[in-house]
Amino acid sequence: MLDTKKIEIAIQKLRAHEIVILPTDTVYGFSTTMTPQGAKKINHFKKAPLEKPLIALFANLEQVEKHVKLTKMTRELLLTPEPTTVISPLLDDSGTLAVRIVKRPDIQKIIKVLGPLWSTSVNFHQEPTIVEKKTIQNNFSEIYFFPDNENCQNNAKPSRIFNQLTQQWIRK
Repeated sequence: MLDTKKIEIAIQKLRAHEIVILPTDTVYGFSTTMTPQGAKKINHFKKAPLEKPLIALFANLEQVEKHVKLTKMTRELLLTPEPTTVISPLLDDSGTLAVRIVKRPDIQKIIKVLGPLWSTSVNFHQEPTIVEKKTIQNNFSEIYFFPDNENCQNNAKPSRIFNQLTQQWIRK
């Protein structure tokens, strides 16, 4: 887990709308504040299409429900121990948002202060996810990296993804 000092630094950098690399429940992720500019900034950095949807990380169900409509089943999926992302309709029906509740208390603290964060795996668009700390440090030295004291990638794979609209698993 990130210590108090690292949490404070992360909050400071994210408040300045910087991209940082944070540990998540799955793999390390490029993260920034949940603004349209933040998503484009991450996609530009990853060399992905600027409008490519990203996952939004939340600290709890109450935060999620301020953004999207959930069903009983998708609420339960978000609360399971296994990291699960759910694609749900926005409250105003103007589109969808991929949401995940972070299980890590240190990352929850950051999100409780700043609000939801955009996050996506550390890699360039359509390339394999990078999970080794040394490789991340060598390849992304311009981005503030918060290496975990432990190995954050318990399973070193991205979260499973369920599409609430189609009722289908996109990644399981």
